[in-house]
Amino acid sequence: FKVAPDKLRIFEVRAGNSLMRDIGTTFDVSNENGKVAAFVIEGSVRVRLDGHARSVVLSGGEQLSYGPDGELRERRLDADAAAAWRTGRFIFKNTPLDDVIAGMNRQHQRRIELADPALARLHVSGVFNIEDRAGLLRALETLYSLRATDGGDVTRLARAQ
Repeated sequence: FKVAPDKLRIFEVRAGNSLMRDIGTTFDVSNENGKVAAFVIEGSVRVRLDGHARSVVLSGGEQLSYGPDGELRERRLDADAAAAWRTGRFIFKNTPLDDVIAGMNRQHQRRIELADPALARLHVSGVFNIEDRAGLLRALETLYSLRATDGGDVTRLARAQ
């Protein structure tokens, strides 16, 4: 969302169990299986979770994520990397592999799963074309000695034997 400041018209987004109130800004919101993430590119956004007395104000470069359990997780992110999807790119900077997979799964119909949860701790850096799913998988296979195997409607990433 890119919202112009206007005191007479409040812009709010309900995502999961929270209400986000724009304070004249540009921000992204995702809601995947009840896990919500809000990322502010510029300006500020006030987030209040249902049942919480306090609200959190996010500024440019900050992300807040939470799940149905209501646990809040705040962190700093690179604004260019977070907004790269708008220009058809993934930009990963020391990004955990499970976050890379989540990003790919948002953009492609065929899901990717990690065969071993320990693989989630690997970190990826690079710039990739969002449309080139096969190229990103090949890069992961090469960089980390992984193997992508298609089965049914899922691609599984596992350590190469």
